[in-house]
Amino acid sequence: MMGLTQLVLVVGLGCGGQTTNEPAVEDPGPPPADLPDVVLISLDTLRADRIGIYGYEKAATQNIDALAAKGRVYGRTYSPLPLTIPSHGSIFTGQYPPTLQIRSNGAGRLEEERLTLAEILQQNGYVTGGSVGAFVTTRTWGFNQGFDAFFDTIPQAKPNDFWHAERPAEKVIDDILDWKAEVGDQKPIFAWIHLYDAHFPYWPPKSYIEEVKGRPYDGEIAYLDDQLQRVFDAFARPTLFIIVGDHGEGLGEHLELTHGMYVYDTTQHVPLIISGPGVEAGVVEQPTSLVDIMPTVLSLLGLPAVPDLDGRVVPGDEPQAVYMESYQLTQRFGLAPNLAVVDGNYKLLSLPKPELYDLIADPEETKNLAEDKPSEVKRLQDLLDAFEFNPPYEDPAHPVEPDVAMQLQALGYVEGGFTGDMSGPLPDPKDHADMVVDSQRAERLIQEEKRDEAIELLNRLVKEYPEVIEFKSRLAMLYGIMGKMEESADLLEAAVEQDPSNAMLRFTLGVHRARSNRYREASILFRDAAEAMPFSPRARTMAVAALLDAEDGREEAYE
Repeated sequence: MMGLTQLVLVVGLGCGGQTTNEPAVEDPGPPPADLPDVVLISLDTLRADRIGIYGYEKAATQNIDALAAKGRVYGRTYSPLPLTIPSHGSIFTGQYPPTLQIRSNGAGRLEEERLTLAEILQQNGYVTGGSVGAFVTTRTWGFNQGFDAFFDTIPQAKPNDFWHAERPAEKVIDDILDWKAEVGDQKPIFAWIHLYDAHFPYWPPKSYIEEVKGRPYDGEIAYLDDQLQRVFDAFARPTLFIIVGDHGEGLGEHLELTHGMYVYDTTQHVPLIISGPGVEAGVVEQPTSLVDIMPTVLSLLGLPAVPDLDGRVVPGDEPQAVYMESYQLTQRFGLAPNLAVVDGNYKLLSLPKPELYDLIADPEETKNLAEDKPSEVKRLQDLLDAFEFNPPYEDPAHPVEPDVAMQLQALGYVEGGFTGDMSGPLPDPKDHADMVVDSQRAERLIQEEKRDEAIELLNRLVKEYPEVIEFKSRLAMLYGIMGKMEESADLLEAAVEQDPSNAMLRFTLGVHRARSNRYREASILFRDAAEAMPFSPRARTMAVAALLDAEDGREEAYE
């Protein structure tokens, strides 16, 4: 018979489906007759240099390229942070991630007081609909703000089925086109389409693998390109199309397989194409950020500007420096953060051993000019220091809920932390490249279900880097998937002892205790986790359920 604790454990983690939100203000009446439809298409994990219009000779992006040929191509657009939640927050608000206090996936959400592009268009008479392809762009993170209809039902990921917390472009687009047919054309439409297919793992339909001669990442992009033609065909009235990548993909360059840890152009340089009424065709070579999208779109529509944004209208008279960051290596491994600024031709990575690149002469960032051009390093460092974000970076005050953490893990985002000494200057990531590479290799082995190899590697990493919690938590997760519960629990016990403030580790160890019928111990762990996560009903519910399953715990549970 299933106990109450086990019953709570199998409650679904899905996100819901369509939602209807109240407009942020009263209906302003009929919209101006000349307002076009607006379609924002955010393509997750898309490098600019994999699109034909950006010079990729092997590209299979005929439809995107055809739209770009009629519109404005931003040749040097940068993501402010190479993760989906922060970058989309910047797209919708015109604010940098530090301003939004969203510095990582799962460590913040788009709060209601933030004014979004969807809300502004809704207030100006647009009917608004969004359809998204992954958990990281669902209402959990506040992305449904300003949408009359929002489609974000994502298949639930199972612990031993890591890569199904997403849905394909075809399904995402089906929802938005069905919705468009229902709302008609009495009012202008704002549609947001988020497509996640180019994110790892790269599993395009077989025909697309053949089309791109065995390059699976390019195959995913070719599949997206074909699906997007359905969108282009469906919008018959004048339409402003915005196509943008939220961040890129390392693909093994600069020692990064995917994205999130570094801020080289492989993960920061993204496509941005705007085409439609009032858009003069051509190429914009000013450095541009995702924060510039919102003010630029409002300007093209003739709508009032929003004050106090980090972004600006581009092209503009005065080019501005572009900021970018990643604190992943700091959070996970205790290494120096990756902070960077682009101004003119140059990009500075502000590290203990600084890196300076001429992006025009050296777009692949292979020749570090920092020693040869110290004055340029100082100039760019001064520009970087001028980005005075308040408050500065701090570790998240509130951990994510357990069910949310499980969804993030299903997408490949790991749980962990660093418990070593961080009081002094942090080491340069270049000096610990082997550890970072091995961490990525372990993650890839788990994803490919090469479990014996993953266990061997993770056991070595646990011994070599005991202060890195994620190696223990990953190995514990892998043992749990394989049914080796004792080994998994031993690792979690060690991790909790090492990092007692980590509520997610306590919650996970509580799950192990409950599955071993050690309900009173489980309840204590769940209660400790609940105290650290007062916003989370699940941890408290699990604490009560564990007591109810304990032989002598019912009276205490009811209290």
